[in-house]
Amino acid sequence: MHRLPSSPLILGACVWLTVALAHLAWSMRRVEGQEPHVATMDDASLQDWEALVARFARAGDLFIQKVLRGAAEDPAWRGTLRDTLQLTEKRGWIGSAETWL
Repeated sequence: MHRLPSSPLILGACVWLTVALAHLAWSMRRVEGQEPHVATMDDASLQDWEALVARFARAGDLFIQKVLRGAAEDPAWRGTLRDTLQLTEKRGWIGSAETWL
């Protein structure tokens, strides 16, 4: 694997991704040991699970939309997820695009 380039856009996205991952880890600790059955949840548990799902989606969006798409080095890049993963594989940032799909 190669290191990510040090462009300001990618570095900024990595900072935001680090923050998002810290929030995701906090949410994961909150639901640890809770049963993931909606029918048996009280309001507080349901809010914990909703926060976990939202934070997971946010971290994924930041990683794909900001960090991986930085591989294109073109702010107007509008490739599909598959295109983006294939480009990052070509650049050596990830091992296999197919594994990610």
